[in-house]
Amino acid sequence: MFMQPSSAFKKALRRRKKNKRRRNHIDDLSVLPVFLNLQGCKTVVIGNSDGAAWKAELLSASGAYVHVFSNDPGEEMKLFLSSGHSRDAHVTWYRGAWNASSLQGATIVITDIEEEDALKKLRAAANKAGALLNAIDQPDHCQFQFGSIVNRSPVVVSISTSGAAPILGQAVRRHIEAILPRSLQAWAKLAHSIRSQVNDQLAPGPKRRTFWEAFVDRAFSGEPPKPDDLPAVISDIKSNRTKVGSLVVIEAPSEAADLMTMRAVRYMQSADVVFHEASIGDDILALARREAKFVSMGDECGSSITEQETLDRAAILADQGQRSVLLVHHCGSLPPANLLSAQHGS
Repeated sequence: MFMQPSSAFKKALRRRKKNKRRRNHIDDLSVLPVFLNLQGCKTVVIGNSDGAAWKAELLSASGAYVHVFSNDPGEEMKLFLSSGHSRDAHVTWYRGAWNASSLQGATIVITDIEEEDALKKLRAAANKAGALLNAIDQPDHCQFQFGSIVNRSPVVVSISTSGAAPILGQAVRRHIEAILPRSLQAWAKLAHSIRSQVNDQLAPGPKRRTFWEAFVDRAFSGEPPKPDDLPAVISDIKSNRTKVGSLVVIEAPSEAADLMTMRAVRYMQSADVVFHEASIGDDILALARREAKFVSMGDECGSSITEQETLDRAAILADQGQRSVLLVHHCGSLPPANLLSAQHGS
């Protein structure tokens, strides 16, 4: 049996609750990253350039109905309009100029128009029709922007620099492309197909999350999915053969969050509770999942709370099936390792 928390620990937690301050979970954003479901929606592209052709192809790939107004299409636009990229006639080409009725019912409007007055007129007409405008290569006239895309659909990653440095966004995309295996696409499709089965067999909480973490381990193995393995994982979790409670001690760097190991970040992103020294920076705490509960040690909870008493409390949570991490700058009396996993029951 694990020891109950000491009276000093309980008093400290009560003091903390009185002075509890909500921690910001995210820093300021220059733009709001969103993903639009454009299946079956009307979209409008006005322009002749290669950039307009690429945007039209993106919209078509997203399942949108694309109305292209192009009176003198360039080479790329001609190829797009005449090729299989039109995706089952989801693209309609108009050789004339747009007018207000052209925009009715549109979700978004994209253009390569450069002339200032013409852009202002188009934006006003698009907004009146209930659509948002994107002006290619003119961020000051954009109401939304496209990022650099990493496509493992249904896993889609988009990187934005708010129009300040597109080349930087492309460099970030190349790094992410190198990290994400091509097989991730098949795993994501499998996750979609089995989600209802998992929800039926595993209740929300630690067991369901344990299944998906085991799923993720396989997804990042680089191997294609083997669906026959998954029922065995569900069976192990349902029968409690897989331990779901854990305690992991992480020695956090004092310099910067980007010095955290990938394994440490994974532990943080799966934790239900994050115990941490008061001196641990917000940039490191931000690596944990937003739903985690944060418990600060040290100045905020009183100096009488020792590392060992915190470990005792975390061990109780592990016995209850919860996952905890303890973030410290130096392990002290703990074994001198960057990561110590004290898996309950092992």
